[in-house]
Amino acid sequence: MKRLLPAAYTVFLITAILAEMILTQADQSAFANQLLGALTFTGNFALLGQSGYFDGEAAAKPLLHVWSLAIEEQYYLVLPPLLLLIPKRQWRLTIVMLAIASFVACILIAHRKPDIAFYILPTRLWELAIGSIGVILLQNTKIPDWLYWPALLSLIVIPFFPSTLPHPGLDACVVCVATLIVILAKRSTLDRSGLNFVGDISYSLYLVHWPILAFATNIWLNDVPFAVRIACVLLTFICSFFLYRYIENPIRRSPVGPSRTLIATTVAVTVLIAVLPYVGKPHEVDFAHLMRPNVGFATVCDAKRVQYQPRAECRNSSEPKIMVWGDSYAMHLVAGLAETFEDSLVQATRSACGPVLDVAPIERDPSSRNRYRNARECIEFNRSVLAHLESNPEIETVLLSGKFSLYLDNPRFTNLRSDDGIVDPSVASATDALKATVARLRSIGKNVAIISPPPQADFNVGHCLEREATGKVLAQTCVIPANMHETNSEELAELFSRVPVDVIALDELLCDAVACSTTLEGVPLYRDEGHLTYLGSKALAQRLEVAGKLAQFTPTREGLFAR
Repeated sequence: MKRLLPAAYTVFLITAILAEMILTQADQSAFANQLLGALTFTGNFALLGQSGYFDGEAAAKPLLHVWSLAIEEQYYLVLPPLLLLIPKRQWRLTIVMLAIASFVACILIAHRKPDIAFYILPTRLWELAIGSIGVILLQNTKIPDWLYWPALLSLIVIPFFPSTLPHPGLDACVVCVATLIVILAKRSTLDRSGLNFVGDISYSLYLVHWPILAFATNIWLNDVPFAVRIACVLLTFICSFFLYRYIENPIRRSPVGPSRTLIATTVAVTVLIAVLPYVGKPHEVDFAHLMRPNVGFATVCDAKRVQYQPRAECRNSSEPKIMVWGDSYAMHLVAGLAETFEDSLVQATRSACGPVLDVAPIERDPSSRNRYRNARECIEFNRSVLAHLESNPEIETVLLSGKFSLYLDNPRFTNLRSDDGIVDPSVASATDALKATVARLRSIGKNVAIISPPPQADFNVGHCLEREATGKVLAQTCVIPANMHETNSEELAELFSRVPVDVIALDELLCDAVACSTTLEGVPLYRDEGHLTYLGSKALAQRLEVAGKLAQFTPTREGLFAR
C-alpha cells in the first residue's frame, strides 16, 4: 500500500482535475465510474461495463489502463489467504493447477466473450500465476543458457508481429514465459542498457502514460499529430521521474506504519477524489442527453433478434405507409422523418446491417467475435424485413439508408454472401447487390428511395461541438473540410450513380466548396463521426421538407402517395 497508493492517488487526483477541463459530459460521467473503480481496485469491472457499441473510443478513456492494476490487486488479495488455508507442501500443485485452469478458461471464453476474458481475474490469473510459479518452483533453478536469447528476442518481436489468435492467448503466454526466463536468467546484458532506470520508474510510468495520451486524444479528437505524440512520450518520462523521485520512492521507504489515523486519512482522501467529478458547475445544456445514442423510436428498434418484429414501439401508425429500413444510419433519420410523416412511419433497423439483400458486412479480422454469426443474422434479418413488406401491401414506400461504405472497398470489412461465400467489397459488387434489392422491392409494388448518410468526418464531431460550446480545450474547428468529405464519399457517389433509384443526398444541403456544416441554425447535427443527434435529425428533416426533397413521399388526403 505504501508503494502503490500514494503515486496512484496523486495521478488520479490530477487526472480528475484535468478531466473537468477536457472531457465532455458523457465522458465525464463514464470517467467518474472509472475513477471509482480505480480507487477501489475494481476498474476492470467499471471498464467492462463501458465496452458497448456506443460507449466511445477506448483510446480516449483517461483511466483505461487501471484494469490491469485492479486485476493485480485482486490477485494479491485472493492468493495469500488461499495459501494460508492449504498446507505449504501443496502450494506448488495449487499454483500450477490454478494457472492451468485459468488459462483453459481464458482460451474458451475469449472466443465467445472476449471483453469478459480480457477484463476479469479468473481468465487473467494465469499470467500472474506464471510469476508465482517462478518464485515457488523455479527460484533456485538454473535456466539453460540457450533459452535466454530466444526469450529476449520474442519480447522484442511479438509486439510488432503478433499472431492473429484472440488475446489474451498464445501471444500473452509466450510473453509471460519469456519474461520469467529473462528474469530468472539473471544476465547482466540488460543492466548496461539503461533499462534498469526504466524499471525503477516503471510503476510511475505505467500510471502516468495513459492519461497523458488519452487527454491528447480528446483534445485532438483522435487524430493526434506525430509531433504531439512524441511530446506526450517525453512528458510521460519527465512526470514519471518526478512522481517516482518525490512521491513513490520516499513514501515507500518511509517508516510509516499502519495506524487508525493513517487508515482514516486514506479513506477520507479516497472519498474526496471519488467525488471530484461531481463538484464542477453543470452546464445549462445537458449535452450527455443531447448526444445520446440515436436509435430512432426506441431502443428496442435496434433489432437483436434474427427475425424482424413489427413492434408497436417502432412505428407511429397502426397501418404505416412508409418504412425506414437499414442500420444505425437509418435509425438516426427516424426522429426527423417521424415528425414529417405523422401517422405514416415504421422502423426496421439493425446495427451494422445495411438494407442490402443476401449480402452482409463481415469483419476481416479472423479473431473477431461471432463475425460469421453476425453477418448471417444480418442476411436473415433483411430477408424477414422483405417478407414483412410482401405481406403488408399498405406499406407503399421504402426508404433505404445505411453505411453503404461497408459494402465498398473497406480495410476493416469484407462481405459475406447468403451462400457463405466471401466477396471482396467494391463498387461493382455493391452496385449489383443494391440493384437487386431495389428491383426486388419494386417487384412487390413498393416505391423505393435511398437517403444517403450525412457527410462523414475523420473525427468525433459531436465531441467537438460540445467542447466548442462549453469552452473545453480543443485543437481544431468542428466543420468537416470539403476534401475530407470528398475522400470519404467518392466511391459512395459512384455507387449511387449506378443504381436506378432516387437518392436524397444530405450533403447537398450541408456542403459547399469549402466545408460541410455540422450545425443547422445553432442545432448540433452530429453526435459522433457520422450519426445525427435527435435534434439534428429533426432539423435536417425540416430542411429536407422545406427543400421539397420529401414531397413525393408525403401521403395525400386520400391516403395515397403523391408520386
